[in-house]
Amino acid sequence: MISLIGAKEVIRGLCGLAKPFVEIEDKLQKCDTEKIIREGYLKFLDQYQPEVPKNRSSFLYVKDPAIIENYVKQFKVESHLDDREQSGMLSHAYDNTEQESRTVICEEALNFLQKVYPELSQILKFSIHSVFFYYSADCGGGSTSNAIGVIWINNKKSWDKYDIAELLVHELTHHLVFLDELRYLHYLDYDLILKPENYTKSAILSSRRPIDKVIHSIIVGVEVLCYRMNVAGVPAATRVHPPSPKLLKQLEEALYQIRALPNLNDLITARTHDLLRITEARLDEARRFFRSSGLQKNLKAS
Repeated sequence: MISLIGAKEVIRGLCGLAKPFVEIEDKLQKCDTEKIIREGYLKFLDQYQPEVPKNRSSFLYVKDPAIIENYVKQFKVESHLDDREQSGMLSHAYDNTEQESRTVICEEALNFLQKVYPELSQILKFSIHSVFFYYSADCGGGSTSNAIGVIWINNKKSWDKYDIAELLVHELTHHLVFLDELRYLHYLDYDLILKPENYTKSAILSSRRPIDKVIHSIIVGVEVLCYRMNVAGVPAATRVHPPSPKLLKQLEEALYQIRALPNLNDLITARTHDLLRITEARLDEARRFFRSSGLQKNLKAS
C-alpha cells in the first residue's frame, strides 16, 4: 500500500481510525502525539477485535504461551479476507531457544528496514503490535484479518535478514489492506465474489481464488516488487517470493484476469478500481525497469 498511495496517505488512514478513540484530554498533550495516536489505534483494535490480546509493550515479540495460542486460534478461523487458507498450517510452538534465535534475526531484519526504508519501518511499528513464532511444515509465516496487527513468522533456517525483511514487507501490506478495507469499502457483494465463476488466478500462489484474495495477492506482490526495485535492490537469490521477472509476469497475468471479468463493476468498489489503476502504473514502471537496465542490483552486496 505504501508504494500505491504513499506513506503519508497510509499514516493519514491509520490516524483516521485512531482519532475517535483518543481522549479529549490526550489531544491537548502535544509532547508525544505519535504515542497518543497509536494508543488510539490500539483502542480501535480493542473495540473491533476485543478477543485478540493487544501487545502495548515496546517489545514487539510475544512469547507468552497463552497469548500465542490465542493468536493461533485466530489464524485457524476461516476468513474471507485472508490471502490463503492458513487454518491447518500452524503446527506447534517453538521452545524458548528457537524463539530467541528467531527474535535475533528478525531484529536484524527490522534494523535493516529502519536503515533502508524508514517510512515503512515507522508504519510497521505503528500498525503491528505483535510478532509471534510458530512452527509450520508448509508456510514461512502469515497474517489474518481475524487478528489485525499480529504477524506470524516461521522463518526457515536458510533465510537471512534480507529474506525476513521481504517477508515483513509482505505481511505488513496485508494488514494495511485489511485496514484500508475497514476505512473504505472494497467489495460490493461478498456472496457474489465467493462464486467459482468469479475466481481468478492469484499473483503469488498462482492458484484460482476468489477475487478478494487475488487482489490482496496483487497488492502484496506489487509492494514486494517495488521494494526490490526502489529500496533494497533485486536479490541475487529469492527464498520468500519468486524471482522478480517471474513475479512481474504473475502479477500481470493476475491483473489481466481480474480485468477480464465481465461483471467486475458488480464486484468491486471505486476505491478498489483506483487501487488497481495505480497497480497497473507500478507494473508499467517495473516493465521499464527490467527492459532498460541490464544492471541487477545485488542485495547481498549492499
